[in-house]
Amino acid sequence: MVSGARQIQRMCLYAAIGLAVLLGLSWYFQPAVNRVPDDLIGSYHTSDTNYADRALEIDAVSISFATGEGKVTVGIINSVKMKLDGGKVLYTITYTSDEARNQVSFYYEAAKQQVIRFKNQERVVWAKDKSTS
Repeated sequence: MVSGARQIQRMCLYAAIGLAVLLGLSWYFQPAVNRVPDDLIGSYHTSDTNYADRALEIDAVSISFATGEGKVTVGIINSVKMKLDGGKVLYTITYTSDEARNQVSFYYEAAKQQVIRFKNQERVVWAKDKSTS
């Protein structure tokens, strides 16, 4: 009987070690969905006169929208997803602001200059400020 109990203990120990290794590997190889790409970090403005008093700022943990008259909305970034959409790079940032979950999607172009075009308003070009490049 003693040897049977030791055999069960040994099997449980091996199972626990195996489970710990699997959990450790899954945590280690998990993709970093919250990481904001360095190229996106900065302040953006547009020359479109309809949005002269507006700005967008992205940093490593938050996204801010200046919407005029001194009003700024700040959201804490929950995730950043990137995908190709018709040959362009589409980013979707999910963020929490005032305890509400929101999303913003935009195309990022780095070829000539660093610009953002919101998916729902592609005609308006938001250029990255030179001081934040």
